[in-house]
Amino acid sequence: MKNTCPSCQTVYAVTPRDIGRRIACRKCNAVLIIDEQGLRYETPPAPAATEENPLDIDVGKESPRPKKSRPLQGLGTGIGHWFANLPEGPTLLFTFGALLVITFLFMPIIGKAKVDRRQGTLEEEKYKHDQEVKILRTKPGNDTKVKLLEEEWPKLKEDLDVDIKKAEIDIKRSVYLDRYGLLLGFLILAIGSIRMMAADQPPMKRIVGAVVVTAQMLFVFLSFIIRG
Repeated sequence: MKNTCPSCQTVYAVTPRDIGRRIACRKCNAVLIIDEQGLRYETPPAPAATEENPLDIDVGKESPRPKKSRPLQGLGTGIGHWFANLPEGPTLLFTFGALLVITFLFMPIIGKAKVDRRQGTLEEEKYKHDQEVKILRTKPGNDTKVKLLEEEWPKLKEDLDVDIKKAEIDIKRSVYLDRYGLLLGFLILAIGSIRMMAADQPPMKRIVGAVVVTAQMLFVFLSFIIRG
């Protein structure tokens, strides 16, 4: 490796471990970089150091990199404005809104499934009761057991009916929150979709945003017609 300054021929001890480092020549102040061939110029030689303007670059130390200035942001800038101007802001809004819409659309379906599950439990217990009674009646001497099962069944059925009724009430109580959650999801999804339609977004995002906004408007329009 070439270990002399190309400007003043000052000799330095450089090794392969120093490849990539930047140094300043103590004699001629040239800024050098060490590569596979050895020392070479990175910038032309600088003026010699003086007592009034000493150089603080030394051999073996990387020269300081200039710091990029960052403009101060005003305190009045809202979080929503800042978020909307992020590169992925529209995508995040779109995704979060879509998740809310999907969640609250499925909540009533899940509630109905809960009722169906408890109704299925009642039918299963009724089937098991009938089969057990049928088997006991085929054998003599089981009248007492049959009578006991017949007396226990109304109580069991009553408890299962109560569970079904509670599940039906839960559905009615959750409709209020489900509607508000769906509204919030639609608003966030609409904001994200409209932002995706901006001119600075890729063509595919603009198409998706336009399709989703149109679908939302149709959904709202049809909902009012059906309820009207």
